[in-house]
Amino acid sequence: MTSIERIIEYTNIKTEPLHEGRIKPPVNWPDKGEIVFKNVSLSYDKNLPNVLKNISLKIYPAEKIGIVGRTGAGKSSFFQTIFRMYEPDGQIIIDGVDIKDLALEDLRNKLTIIPVFKK
Repeated sequence: MTSIERIIEYTNIKTEPLHEGRIKPPVNWPDKGEIVFKNVSLSYDKNLPNVLKNISLKIYPAEKIGIVGRTGAGKSSFFQTIFRMYEPDGQIIIDGVDIKDLALEDLRNKLTIIPVFKK
């Protein structure tokens, strides 16, 4: 019965609007890799405190960065905002395009995360 209850719960989850966007990204977008965060905040629920609080930063093209921190510091939340797994407040601009203007399908088809492990 637990499995059936879970299936029923999952069928009632609101789906994401994958194809709704105001603009289409350029064919070769992103081509430089510049990422700008302007006052980005994220809360997983309107009744919960922000897990990201007014982050402003600029990652320059071809720049390599590392994001480190203890458990619960917001590392995963930072990346979830780039893929719009949750809609943050503020602006995230990648190569001159505000990602809120893109359809989720266009955004997610153009980005990837490549983990690097060094010995």
